[in-house]
Amino acid sequence: MNELDLIALAEVFEGRPWILCAFIFLSTFILEDVATVSAALLSSYGHIMPEAAYVCLLLGIILGDLGLYGLGFAATKTTWSSKLLERKKVALVQNWLSDREIMSILAARFVPGARLPTYTAMGFFKLSFSKFIITVFVASVLWTSILFFAIYTVGEIFIDELEQYRLPVAIIMIALVIIAPKIVKLIRNKKT
Repeated sequence: MNELDLIALAEVFEGRPWILCAFIFLSTFILEDVATVSAALLSSYGHIMPEAAYVCLLLGIILGDLGLYGLGFAATKTTWSSKLLERKKVALVQNWLSDREIMSILAARFVPGARLPTYTAMGFFKLSFSKFIITVFVASVLWTSILFFAIYTVGEIFIDELEQYRLPVAIIMIALVIIAPKIVKLIRNKKT
């Protein structure tokens, strides 16, 4: 969606910000970052209050993440899932993900396309829901706040800047998911 599309959308729903809120909320289920940029731009142009746009955005993102976990969990109720969980390679994936649950959630937040398989797998493996929701909430608030308020404040210039940092942040997060448990294990072994 480009700037002209946003302006046209805002003009159609002028005086009905609740429709723009619904648009922002629902668009998070399609493309979160595009929804974030759209919400920030709509706010910066004065078509919706930034607080309302931000809350709708954050609610949509968190509910979407919970939905992915729920999809994975619901899949465990099928007959094929018990057979799949008995496979040794699946158990290895489950153990690997379980050992790196928090870092995996954080990494998935920054790697495009990673939330669907990661969060669904966490639900499928019935990993700690409390860890999941707390980490998702913190990661969502951090990332969404940075992106939303940067675009709201700086405008379209920031969009180009963001793209050049997204890949390095994703690589660092993936490296942390792989390396952090090994470092923790080394530290634990040195203490004993």
